[in-house]
Amino acid sequence: MDVTVENFASALGEFKVAVADAQLLSFDTELTGLDVSSETASHMNDTLVTRYLKAVENTEAFLITQFGVSTFAYDNDRREWSAKTFNFYVFPRSSYSNDKRFVCQATSLEFLTKYQFNFNKVFYEGVPYLSRAQEDRVRRHMARVPTVTEPIKLSAPSDLKLIAMLKTSLDQCKTSGKPWFRFPTRNSFERRLVYQFAEEREDVFVRKDEVDSCTLIVDLVTPEQKAERLKEMEQAKLDALEDAIGFRKVIDIMSQSRLPIVVHNGFVDLVQTYSQFVEPLPDNLSTFAGRLHVLFPHLYDTKYLSNHHPDLEALRHAHLSSLFELTQDLVSSESAVSSTPAAAATTDKVQSSRSPSTSRRARSAAVPHIVHAPGYDRYAIGDLPHEAGYDAYMTGSAFIRLMHSLGYLGEQKPLPHPFSHNTIAVYASDFQLRLAQAPVFPTRPDVLIVQYADQVAARTPSQVSRSVRAELGADIVRCVLPYQPKDIAYYVRLRTNIDAPDGVRLSDVQLPGASIYSFEDFAKEEFRRHSAQRKRKPSSLPVSSRSAFQALPASSPRVGALQVVLLTAAGFAAGYWFGKTSDA
Repeated sequence: MDVTVENFASALGEFKVAVADAQLLSFDTELTGLDVSSETASHMNDTLVTRYLKAVENTEAFLITQFGVSTFAYDNDRREWSAKTFNFYVFPRSSYSNDKRFVCQATSLEFLTKYQFNFNKVFYEGVPYLSRAQEDRVRRHMARVPTVTEPIKLSAPSDLKLIAMLKTSLDQCKTSGKPWFRFPTRNSFERRLVYQFAEEREDVFVRKDEVDSCTLIVDLVTPEQKAERLKEMEQAKLDALEDAIGFRKVIDIMSQSRLPIVVHNGFVDLVQTYSQFVEPLPDNLSTFAGRLHVLFPHLYDTKYLSNHHPDLEALRHAHLSSLFELTQDLVSSESAVSSTPAAAATTDKVQSSRSPSTSRRARSAAVPHIVHAPGYDRYAIGDLPHEAGYDAYMTGSAFIRLMHSLGYLGEQKPLPHPFSHNTIAVYASDFQLRLAQAPVFPTRPDVLIVQYADQVAARTPSQVSRSVRAELGADIVRCVLPYQPKDIAYYVRLRTNIDAPDGVRLSDVQLPGASIYSFEDFAKEEFRRHSAQRKRKPSSLPVSSRSAFQALPASSPRVGALQVVLLTAAGFAAGYWFGKTSDA
């Protein structure tokens, strides 16, 4: 279902019902860009702190233009999952002094254009929104007691003439028995004088003319009617604010459901969603992980699941479309509906890597079919890759099939395995951030970091390369890359492992004016310094005694251990854009 500003109100009601009936949600986004510059692009040598700080800068520049959500409900009688997919077009409005500036990246727009993305729907029909931080600011302003200003003293002849004309018009209106009259003004000062006159009278109420901004409408009212009008005005302000919140209500419904939420390679989707619809990203990565856990307590990532689960070696590094197709083959093969060479090969590989008990358990129950609910069959006709709604549907479908195939989800075992709970893939990085445990730092045994104490001691990349090669041997050094210019550091990749029997001993490496770190030690020190400089900004998330968990229906997937992990899929590449387009 495509959702624009025209049908948002009715679609929101349907979305609430769909979420209430669901046991699982999945979502995906489309953006106006990914990298503000080459300096904020993702690189293989990024630490998790560096990657997050780049994300903070990138998310402030770009917009989510399409947000797709799929809800999945299990039918016990039919033994199948039913999907309802909502494809929201979103675009901010300039209400309440919010005038968002944003950037478009040519490669991103070219990519979306290739898949017939409808930009007109975004700009003309996109659903407006206010983030939680913006809403809080507006509500505080509305609740603020108005400053008492000194009344304007009528001394100028023109001011006295204006009020005299207003009184004459008021008397004439009373005499004629009319309930209101129009009163023209020339500027804002004259309109202020009219409003001041009305405030001092119980029988006069002034409002704007919807046609002519320089004309005011003066109503003759009783004191009771005036009080009611003022009350209606306040309610109209609240109603307008509710309308302005717009799409953000979708995020609130997802958060309040406490349901498992699935993404694919979802780090960018999550940081952008948080920044755009909740509040600006906090300076500190650990703070973000904690607040993200409050927002969405049960996150799963199909990228991490397929790349790291020991029983899914056949699906390593599959991008979303391939993962969706391969899991469809699992359904066909294990359900004996059809059998293709690809299905048989995939199933054989998956099952051969399982333990005997796991394999028997998976074969004993067919992977269920997933159908589109009536009225939500837009994606049943044909695939629409890189439309947020379709990608969300593929993500949730692949997750359900994988969980059933692994024996983690079914009538006898309805719970997703805690292996993938709150573990989010971060493209081209191998770090983990755990909420309830100490961070895990990768070793990268073939990498060392050369860091200079200051700019005086620093060298150019070519000088560092010559020094390192002279110290370690040209045949040992694979490459030397500038790394984090602010830290005056360089990333040195070797052809051998550090401290290996036939490798480089870190303690033997000496470069004038430089400190030498293993990658693991450098990442630890960077994380320590980053945490020590932590700046606590108040969160816009509601402070509530509500538990992070909510009991799910008996047939619902529940959750395992409490830990938020921001983790990467294996493998490195030079640019994030290539990864996003191949993995989205």
